[in-house]
Formats: sequence, structure tokens, C-alpha cells
Amino acid sequence: MTDFKYVHSGEPIRLYASTYNAMIDAAKAERKRKLSSSQDGLTIDLPYDTLIYNGSDADYPRFSCLALGDVVTLPSDNLAAFQNRQAYGASLPSNADRGKFVITQEPIRAGAIGRAIASGVTICQVELLSPNDINDDYADLQSGTTTNLLGSAFGAAKILWTEPLEDREDPDKPWCLVCLDSNTNGIYFPVLVTITDGEAGGTSETCTWTYEVFSLRGKSIDNAMAPTKRRFPNQEYEHGPDLSEGACYYNKDGELVLWDANEVPYVADCESDTIILDGGDEDSL
Repeated sequence: MTDFKYVHSGEPIRLYASTYNAMIDAAKAERKRKLSSSQDGLTIDLPYDTLIYNGSDADYPRFSCLALGDVVTLPSDNLAAFQNRQAYGASLPSNADRGKFVITQEPIRAGAIGRAIASGVTICQVELLSPNDINDDYADLQSGTTTNLLGSAFGAAKILWTEPLEDREDPDKPWCLVCLDSNTNGIYFPVLVTITDGEAGGTSETCTWTYEVFSLRGKSIDNAMAPTKRRFPNQEYEHGPDLSEGACYYNKDGELVLWDANEVPYVADCESDTIILDGGDEDSL
């Protein structure tokens, strides 16, 4: 039987074997907790705002990017547990999960619960939009991977700092400091557009122009996109120069939608004619 009793100053300490073994077990558990919660064995308190249950068959490394799932314990199952220590499921991301994700703050073994951040500042890797030395301003989930976010013209992660190019192990996938925000789907954001194909339209045909879409830093996001803003049928249109400003948003399925490509209906100049008014004076139209 383990005997846990406090002693006073000066009293001899007599330990049962079971008491001593319990102390050793507690010390080992504390050391393991500190090592699993920090890099290189540093004893730090990890910031987190969300508990994640790893229901997969694989372990999640630290700084994994996971789609946020449903609550693990429903109010009807256990109201006290739901209110006091709620955990959420997490899974491999898809496009439909855009804007709804967490980044783990410690390794989480399969079948275990660990700490993660859903809103706030954290570290993660970001695969850049295109392979060059121009950094991105935003990032969001990348479908099919948990190791990193994907650079974006607009997303739920605002990039605050990017690892210098000369220090990167992978030049196109730097470590970044990001600030996570709430779901950004449905919010319009500015882009640059350049016409790639199609016709201007006319009296017998509707405009069919398509565009390549770029971020404001000039990185290509998508190609052959037609604006969803309504075009008048059988109307000729004019477009702006290359890299004109347009507007996009991500729909509920996480798909990029080009709303406006800065097109305007073409209006021919009116010819000037002279007419005689009732008073006999000439006027010009």
C-alpha cells in the first residue's frame, strides 16, 4: 500500500517501496510531457486554443495542418465534458475545408488528444504559389497534405514572416510565422487579370473572353477563367490592359471564382449632326 504523508522539518523520512516507485513514475511522466511538448527538450508552456483528437491510424507531427472536424463529445453524451474540455476531430484537408483548419502545437499520436491553434499566431511551413523568390501574403489549406499550407492571394492565414531564401531547406516551402483568422470563404479580394482567349462579342454573339488570374504580387493563381458577373448578350465588350485589377472570391466548396475582370460594354462614339430648331437656329448633336 502506498503511504503519501507530509513530513515536518527535522523528521526522518521513511519511504515505502510503493511510495518511492510512485514518485519515480511521476517524475518520468513529467519529463516525458515536457519533452513531447517542446523542441529540443525545452520546458515551455505551449500556447493553444483547441484540443484535437487524432482518430486516424497515423501520428500527427508538430505543426501539422489539419482540417477541423466535429466535436468529439456531444452535449447529449456528456454535458460537463462538452462544456469544460471539448476536443475536436481533425482530418486530411480537402478544398471544401478551406478556411477551417488548425495547426498542431505538439506531436499527437494516433488515438490521442493534443493541443492546436485555430486562431492566433503560430509557425508552419507554406508551399509558395509559384517557385520563385517572391513571397506570398496569405496561405490556406492544401488539399491532400497535412505537412504545410499553400500560398494564396487571400486566405485564412496571414503570413507575418517568411524564412529567408538562403536559409531554406526547400526554397519553395519556407517556414513561416502566420496569423490564423476565421473562415474567409465568400469574401471578395483584389486580383490582377490578363486576357488569354475568347472574343469581344458583337450584335450576333456574346463576349467569351477568359483570363489568367494573378495575385497582387504578380503570381499566377489560375488560368482560363471567365468572370461570373453577368455579361449582356450580343454586346461587344472592352477590356483593360494586361494585369488590370479584378475581383475574386472562394465559394463554399473552396473553389476560386473570378467575379469581375474589369470589362465594360463598348459604346460607339455618336456622330455630330446639325439640326434646325423651331427658331431657325442651328444646333449640333
